[in-house]
Amino acid sequence: MVSHEERAHALLSASGSERWINCPASPRLEESAPEESSVYAREGTLAHELAEIMLKVDLKKMTMAKYREELEVLKKHELYSDDLLDPIMDYVNYVKQQYAEAKRIDPAALILIENKFDLRNYVEMGFGTSDCTIAYDGHIEVIDLKFGAGKEVKATNNTQLMYYGLGALESLGAMAKRLHNVKLTIVQPRMSNIDTWETTLVDIRKWGEEVLKPKAVEAYRGDGPQVPGDWCQFCKVRPRCKALHDLAMENVRRDFEEQDDPRLINDDELLTLYQNADFITKFLNDVKSTVLKEALAGKKWEGYKLVEGKSIRQITDEAQALLILKGELYTTDEIANVKIKGLGDLEKLLKKAGFNSLLGHLVVKPAGAPTLVDENDKRELYGVSRIAQDFAKIEDDDLN
Repeated sequence: MVSHEERAHALLSASGSERWINCPASPRLEESAPEESSVYAREGTLAHELAEIMLKVDLKKMTMAKYREELEVLKKHELYSDDLLDPIMDYVNYVKQQYAEAKRIDPAALILIENKFDLRNYVEMGFGTSDCTIAYDGHIEVIDLKFGAGKEVKATNNTQLMYYGLGALESLGAMAKRLHNVKLTIVQPRMSNIDTWETTLVDIRKWGEEVLKPKAVEAYRGDGPQVPGDWCQFCKVRPRCKALHDLAMENVRRDFEEQDDPRLINDDELLTLYQNADFITKFLNDVKSTVLKEALAGKKWEGYKLVEGKSIRQITDEAQALLILKGELYTTDEIANVKIKGLGDLEKLLKKAGFNSLLGHLVVKPAGAPTLVDENDKRELYGVSRIAQDFAKIEDDDLN
């Protein structure tokens, strides 16, 4: 099993490719920043290690004895839970289905699990490990497991997937010459998201030569421009980035000279602030977090001091507290609140069919709060959606 936690990370990594392609200065700037690992990253690492052994044992590439041994080790991980297994199995099943179809088309189909590759033909010191690659009859599919549930990841023009695609082609050597179609797939099971983008061998190699390679040269030297954007999210130096600071400040500065009332901002300015609100808020939160973290590490910020914040009293042992209070003849209703579990937990308990038959008539989905989105969003216009719901309610009432 590949130790995902101990994987070496290239300076110009696949996972950071969107950032360093758009902001070539970032890799060298990040070199001086301390390594940090979030709970989400550690959970993702665990999920990948579970996915690897589950896939290998199902495809007879690992013995059951070895699988059980590896599983027992992973179960000791601080973030392990049996709840992780179902979404990981969704990924495993997708890979198995794709491989079975590939074998049907081409009995000589090849599958590579946790495939290490060398990409130095395109990127200085470039290397990596892709989750899964299937090659068959002129086709290649590169499948990447995303375990996050916060933001849906798309496959189209995804630089990390294209990086993996080039890496897979480099790994296949002479076999790559017989390929012509490249399929790149994101499997994000906890968001029920399987997204695929198909391109050609010619186009992905063209991207490698015309985009990846020149940007990698610039980023490796470290003399490229700082360019802030959506790719800043996971940059280790984002709270101290001067370009990000300047952009945030530019977005909050307004020119009032041509206003009817210079004390107010107009609609265009208000909309500009709205469009950039998430970006500005994220940057300012990063700044607050960094200043506090450095203070906790011993740095003295002029004019400020560390103090203990507000806290809420807690009972350390609820079971013991209940026993004591029941011993004093207090009833459960008097001393405890009972709340039904969430719908997701109940669906898992009852299974889909059982849940619908037992509780389906008691479940409603209230209208969501109005929110502004891009005008190309596929959801119904707010007013139209509400009117449709009202008509549906009237028709139901008439039938009853």
